Amino acid sequence: MSARLWIVLLVLIGVGSEFAWAESASVGRVLWVIDGDTVQISHAGAPEGEPVRARHFDTPEKGERAHCEAERIKAGQATTLARSLLPRGSRVGLADFGRDRYGRLLARVTLADGRDLAAVMIEAGLAQPYTGGRKPDWCAERWGLRPTPGQWASAGLSPGGGGSIPRKSAARIAAAPSGFREVPPASAAP
Repeated sequence: MSARLWIVLLVLIGVGSEFAWAESASVGRVLWVIDGDTVQISHAGAPEGEPVRARHFDTPEKGERAHCEAERIKAGQATTLARSLLPRGSRVGLADFGRDRYGRLLARVTLADGRDLAAVMIEAGLAQPYTGGRKPDWCAERWGLRPTPGQWASAGLSPGGGGSIPRKSAARIAAAPSGFREVPPASAAP
C-alpha cells in the first residue's frame, strides 16, 4: 500500500472518526428534555445522553437561574412545549454542530415533521432568537416593557413553511428587533 493511502486511512480511522459527526447532519433519538432549549439526545459520535443545546434561540431560565417569577413561569411553559414537541424516543435531525464557550454541545434541532425547533419555540413566544452575545431580558416587564406577539417575523421565521433557519440567517436573527415596546404609564392611559 502506498504511503499516501496509509495517511488517508489513519486520518479516517484516528482523528477523523472522532469528529466526523461534527461535520455533517445526524439523526438522533430524544432521551429527555432538560428545558426549553436543552435536550439529551442519543446520536452517533457523541457520548450517550450528552446534553445538546439547541442553536439559534434562547428560552427563559428555570429555578435559581431565573431573574424573576415571570421568567420562571415562562421557563416552565417553554419546557412543557419542548417536551410535547420532543417526546422520549422520538427521532430528531441534528446539524450545524459546535461547542459554546462553556464546552456545551450545540446543534440545530429539526423535529420529525421537518420544522425547526427554534422557529417553533420563537413563534410560540417562549423563546427569542439567539446566536451569541447578550442574553434576552425575560424580566423586561418589570421595567415597564412588554413583548409584542409575532415579534420575530422580521427575522424570516415561518414555522408553517417548514420553520427552518439556515446558517446564513443567523446574522438576521441576531439583528432582529428586540420585540419590546414601551408601555405608557397607567396615569397616561385615556
